Formats: sequence, C-alpha cells, structure tokens
Amino acid sequence: MLPIDALITDFENWLKSPFFEIPYAQTSIKGYTVKARHFLHHAEESGIEQIEAVSLSFVKNWIIQSKNSIAPVSTQMVRYSALMLFFDWLQKTRDFPFNPARVLREEKVRQRAERALTGGQGGRGGRGGAKPHRLPPVLDHAEIDQLRTEAKRFETIAGYRDAALVDFLLSTGLRAHEAASFRLDALNGYLSGRLRVIGKGNKERLVRFPPPPAESMELWLTARRRLQSPADTLFLTDQGKPLSAAFMYLVIRRLIERTAIHKPQVGPHLLRHTAASLWLAQGMDLRQVQANMGHSSMVVTSRYLHLLE
Repeated sequence: MLPIDALITDFENWLKSPFFEIPYAQTSIKGYTVKARHFLHHAEESGIEQIEAVSLSFVKNWIIQSKNSIAPVSTQMVRYSALMLFFDWLQKTRDFPFNPARVLREEKVRQRAERALTGGQGGRGGRGGAKPHRLPPVLDHAEIDQLRTEAKRFETIAGYRDAALVDFLLSTGLRAHEAASFRLDALNGYLSGRLRVIGKGNKERLVRFPPPPAESMELWLTARRRLQSPADTLFLTDQGKPLSAAFMYLVIRRLIERTAIHKPQVGPHLLRHTAASLWLAQGMDLRQVQANMGHSSMVVTSRYLHLLE
C-alpha cells in the first residue's frame, strides 16, 4: 500500500517551508494537497504499491480523465499544477527520477506554440479551422537589460522616473491604468513584494513578487520630492502632474524605440507580459502568476510558460 497520509503530510510541510522566496498561500497549499491525495488514492486503487511505479501515461490519464469523459481544461490545469509541485518535492527530497507532470505540461505547451506559429493548421475543420492563439510578445533577458540601461541613461527628473517605472512594471506586471493610479502611500508594499490591487472589473487581487530593485525607486523619490507636487500618485510628469496611462504608454514606447527593440507591442503591456514570463522562468507557481495577472483562467496564464528560459 502507498503511505498516502505520510506522503501528503511531508508534501504539505514542504510547501509551508521557508525555502520559497514567495510563500504559498494557505488556500493554495490546501488545494495542492487535496489534489495530490486524490491522485495517490487513484494510484492505490489502480494497484500501484510504490510511488516509483507511477508512469507517464498513468499521470496523463489521471490529469485529463473525468469518469468516462475528458475533464474540463480548468480542472486539468489545477491537476497539472498540483502534480508538478508534488513531483518536484519527490525529486528534491526522495530522488524521484523525473517529473512526469512537467514533462506532459511542457509537451502540451510546445504543441500549442507550434499550432500558433503555423496559424492553427491541423485544427478543427469548418471555415478556416480554429482561431489561432498567438503567443504574447515578451522581452528576452538581453532586451530587458537593454531597456533598463536606456531608461537610466539621463540623470534628469524624467530619466529617474522612467528608470523607476520600468523596474516597477517589470516587477509587478500591473496594467498601465493600475500603475498610473498607484498611490505613494502603498510604496512599502511594492518594496516588500506584496501588493493589493483593484483591477479590471473592480476586482481586488493580491500580487506577490520577488522584492524589486530599490535603487531606481530611491532616485525617483528624491527627484519627485523636488517637484513639490500635491498629487498622491507615485508617478508624475516632470511638471508634477499625475502620469496618465496614455502618457505612460508614450514613455515606454519611446524607450523601446531608442533601444531599437522590435516587438508587435511597444507599451506597458509588453512589460506586463514580460513580468509574467520572468516569474515563471524564476520558478513561481503557475497559480500565483495567474493571481498576480488577474487572469480568470489558468489556460491564459499557461501561455507564458517557457517564453523565457
């Protein structure tokens, strides 16, 4: 028999451990352990007596099956997330040979990317087949460095603001209107990597991220004080007025143009896409990235997987 209770207890303790730069929320931990327990019970009922006997096909069938039909995509994504973490734990603590959930997830993302690049050929029939889902444009690591360097080039009020703004958007992944309305009194949350944001549809979300670069923000705050503006928003024009979302778009577009980076998107949303890809590349849990971005579906969030190594 599989030692289900012992495995789940150890897995839960690992999720609660201080090893993670961004701690998992209690609700997330509960969700992951419940799904992992369901998987282990299914394995035991299928005659598996040792966890090492679990195969790739067995994991795949459990993820995609729901009784006698295919599980909804949202259910599959939650199962993927839970098992990727569960097998991560087994690999790190019990020398499990591979992570079958990650292998399957990477294969699925690769196939989706290939379909997107080929315009959805081979999809459903009908009038032109299924509409292709294009991968979001992101900056690669070298381009991120280029953009940050360019933003810091001018030691002026606008230059200090632009450098802080680029770091802010890349760290938080906020939408332009969310960044434009960000209040100065919420700065401590930003510097500690934990923000409460009112976003699309007046929905509140908790954004958690690695603590951002402090130097650019400190330089901007020093410059901002010289403006003696009564505005309570963090980012201002060099005349001391609140920086609008439209003006923010112009700032980012001009910076990108000066670096000669060519992307189909050139505004703050490009940095939002890049933030999501950076989080995933750094090992942030897919569910936390979904929460950070305010996506209603994990399928949308999964499009950012593997855009950055």
